[in-house]
Amino acid sequence: MMKSSLLQLCLALILLTTPASFAQAKDRLNVVYASISGLFLACWVAQDAGYFDKEGLDVKLVYVQSATTAIQTMLAGEAPIVLAGGEPPVESALKGADSIYIGGISIIPAVHFMALPEIRTVQDLRGKPVGVTRFGSSTDFAMRQVLRRNGLDPVKDVTVLQIAGGHRGLATSLLSRAVFAATIAPPNSLRAEKGGAKLLIDMTKAGIFFPYSTIASTRSFVKRNRPQALAFMKGYSDGIKRMHSDKPFSLAARGRSPIFTKR
Repeated sequence: MMKSSLLQLCLALILLTTPASFAQAKDRLNVVYASISGLFLACWVAQDAGYFDKEGLDVKLVYVQSATTAIQTMLAGEAPIVLAGGEPPVESALKGADSIYIGGISIIPAVHFMALPEIRTVQDLRGKPVGVTRFGSSTDFAMRQVLRRNGLDPVKDVTVLQIAGGHRGLATSLLSRAVFAATIAPPNSLRAEKGGAKLLIDMTKAGIFFPYSTIASTRSFVKRNRPQALAFMKGYSDGIKRMHSDKPFSLAARGRSPIFTKR
């Protein structure tokens, strides 16, 4: 009887003295986003609002420029979830990689087709260089779709250049006249417009549809860590809802995130 009482007392003391951080340990999750774009703001809203914490996740958001590089990072096991363009996960899967979609963000190209003032139509780009962030990226796919729709071959008629520095680099290249047009996401498209470039096509209204921005992972991660994958999607979904319903909070999150401070 006395031994039983002593055992109960010891167990009670252990529970009372266990650090809260140990009792509430969270699963660490590296999540990569592949461009400085407002499309990924919901992640920062979810993080600021504590939605990932609520789901038992310690999420670290990491910027890796270009979707192709981000997918390589994912396949190397450094970040199990990636927010990036839709083409690289498909291409890598067709080559035998383990990549899959676990969510979608946008099926329209959320970029502006910006051009120099003298470019009045897409046909005026014949024989001139245009810029994209990376070959195989969503900006590259959108650019080539626009050129083809307007009778231009993106290899024979127009030189498509890969520009370093993401969307900011595209804006800089356009304003320095290194390229005559570029597919640039806000807020850098606004920066280009302030510098003298003009909006030639609002791609969100161009009638072009494809998986522009997605959430990717690997089959092996989802199979081994399904609760973590579901927890991330739940936290992210709550972030989307908060982003749309609470504008002041979203603007505050935007101000603290590298998405808009890295300009």
